[in-house]
Amino acid sequence: MNRDTVIRLEIGNVGIHVLLNGFRHAGYKAGEEMHSHASYELHVLLNGSAILETDSACVPLHADDNVIVVPDVFHDFKEQEKGSSIVSFTFTVNMGRKKGCADYSRVIERLTQQNENIMVANHPGISELVRKIMANMYSEHMFAYEKVRAALYMLFAELFSQIIEEDGTHTAYESFAVEQDTRIYMMEEYFNEYYMEDISLKKLAELLYLSEKQTERMVQKAFGEGFRARLTRVRLMSAKKLLKETDLEIQEIVRRVGYQSYNGFYMAFKKRENCTPQEYRDKEKKSV
Repeated sequence: MNRDTVIRLEIGNVGIHVLLNGFRHAGYKAGEEMHSHASYELHVLLNGSAILETDSACVPLHADDNVIVVPDVFHDFKEQEKGSSIVSFTFTVNMGRKKGCADYSRVIERLTQQNENIMVANHPGISELVRKIMANMYSEHMFAYEKVRAALYMLFAELFSQIIEEDGTHTAYESFAVEQDTRIYMMEEYFNEYYMEDISLKKLAELLYLSEKQTERMVQKAFGEGFRARLTRVRLMSAKKLLKETDLEIQEIVRRVGYQSYNGFYMAFKKRENCTPQEYRDKEKKSV
């Protein structure tokens, strides 16, 4: 995996940028020079204990604590228990480009409050997601990048939820909505970007950190149809576009949209469109 990759995420109307080579896993960080960043920095204490020092406070941290340091705040680790482990990475947040989505601008407002130097919370789930990210960043597995991206989505959903909870005016539904919106967006990306690959309900469930039954129910609720039907719809929409706009051989189109056999593609196409692929192409060519 290319460590120089910038992963861009959107949760509701909030955009997030994470540079993979900004991830640092340190067995020992105490003794570093006090420094600051132009972006936000998240430190996650996977085990042990440590003390984070800023120019105005010393904050004790224990296993599964995570701390967000806002831009331009000088900080370092003053002390750290032997054998403890800390993962750190930087990120930026801004208003996203998606229209008509959930409004989480309160998260940005909370993060950018000038009187807040750091935000600390204890969350074992975030520690586990960080472990998954670090494991897959060095993996040659085909879906390693997708697993890192999915884990980052879930990590920021958890962070956003805890920020909303600290706001004091949240409802339990809002925190739940962050997580649900995140998973729906991940499902949309999964279908739209990987429909031509050998994808499955099991692989999607792994990315969402859900069971296959939970994932199937979520797909059904989000799209009004199950996993297999949604995948077929996306593949055939792409096939129709290729039939209409290109002169590619139908066998090549079958391969490009992810079908393993012509017969499977033919039967699915005829059932949904009430005509054969060639009949559809002839009809669309005549109408131009």
